[in-house]
Amino acid sequence: MLNTDSGHASVLQPDGETPRGGGLRWLVRCPKCGEENIDRAETGPHQSVTMHPDRDEYDSPTGTRGGYVQVELTCSGGHDFRLFLANHKGMEYIDIIAGEGRPAAPVDPENPWGDAV
Repeated sequence: MLNTDSGHASVLQPDGETPRGGGLRWLVRCPKCGEENIDRAETGPHQSVTMHPDRDEYDSPTGTRGGYVQVELTCSGGHDFRLFLANHKGMEYIDIIAGEGRPAAPVDPENPWGDAV
C-alpha cells in the first residue's frame, strides 16, 4: 500500500486478483479522498493518456529528466490527478501529482491538494 506522509488516502491497494498471464494488479484510488471510482479525465479525444519520449532536453512534471507516460484521471468526488510511469537513468518511477483542472484555483506547489494548513 502506497500513501503519502501528509495523511492522504492510500493510493495503491492490492486488488487480490491475478491478471491473465500472472503478475501483480493494484487498484488506484484518489490520493485526496481515497475514492475508488476514478476514470480518465475528459481532456479531449485521445489526450488523457500521453507518452513523452526519452529526452534530456526537458524536465518532466515528476522532477526527473527522461521519458514518461502520463494518465490524467478524475475521481467521482471531482479531484483531478495525474499518474506517471517515468524513467530516469535506468530507474522506473510511479508518481501521482495533483491535477491542474480542479479545484478551480491555481495549484499551490507547496499544498497541491488544497489542504487546510
